[in-house]
Amino acid sequence: MAPGEQEQQDDENAEDAPSWMPSVWRSALSSLCLCGVGALLMRSAGCVFNEYAVGTGLASLLFVAVYPSLKRIFALPQLFLGITFSWGALFGWAAILGPYGMPSILGGSRLGPGKPSHGTPLAVEPLSSAKGADESIPAPSPACAPSSPSTPWFFSSRSSPLLPVEWTPVWLYVGCALWTLTYDTLYAFQDVRDDKKMGIRSSALTWGPRGTRLWGSLAILAQGVFWTLAGAPLGVPEPYYIGVLCCCGWLARTLWKTDLGNGAACARAFAGNHRLGALFAASIVASKILEYLECVRGGP
Repeated sequence: MAPGEQEQQDDENAEDAPSWMPSVWRSALSSLCLCGVGALLMRSAGCVFNEYAVGTGLASLLFVAVYPSLKRIFALPQLFLGITFSWGALFGWAAILGPYGMPSILGGSRLGPGKPSHGTPLAVEPLSSAKGADESIPAPSPACAPSSPSTPWFFSSRSSPLLPVEWTPVWLYVGCALWTLTYDTLYAFQDVRDDKKMGIRSSALTWGPRGTRLWGSLAILAQGVFWTLAGAPLGVPEPYYIGVLCCCGWLARTLWKTDLGNGAACARAFAGNHRLGALFAASIVASKILEYLECVRGGP
């Protein structure tokens, strides 16, 4: 190729370059931005994603799917309803702490100082004791410090060193399941005639009126014991236990005073349990307020 022709060809290539190079760079830059933002979001999600809580929540779907069928084969479907309804006690704990503080049989690990807080919204190690922490951040007040070194710092100084904290959500869960068994049995007495015709089983049919008062009383007693066991490891103050006692007393009175042969009375007894739930929640809030005030004052 002659020198003149070579120069002409180079000029043509230079003129053609701007027409295709911006398109190439635009595609590359678009892909780079898309992948970069995706990697950033996925990495962030991986750091804060509580997979244990998600797994705990998904596990409840198994009970939800099985429950309708159990009404025809299980003598106490109300007990299984309690197991299903009360799953939130486990899910709520897992949502806050992840696997830390859950029993090992549920895939958890012991909760205590130094446990990593990866994937949990609530850290389980005080900032003042963490490596590289700012020394200006004060440690928790001695009056608010837990009574056992194996207990996380954010629990009360009343915390019992004899009862493992990891089982707290389990005790709460079992107590709530027994509560559901009792109040839904009262509800089931409205439908005993229809249930007999349709071949549906219930605790009302299995126990009958007399057996319901006997087994229901035992369930209420066990409910109170399990709720007490749930509060003791956390060192909750007295309002919580007063609330538990009042809840169990109110439920026992309702069980014995309700005419189980009167559908309207059973419906009223069942519907009244929202007041029991409000009382239980209020006792928890009151105990935490008292715990905070004790912490501010410097001790009980």
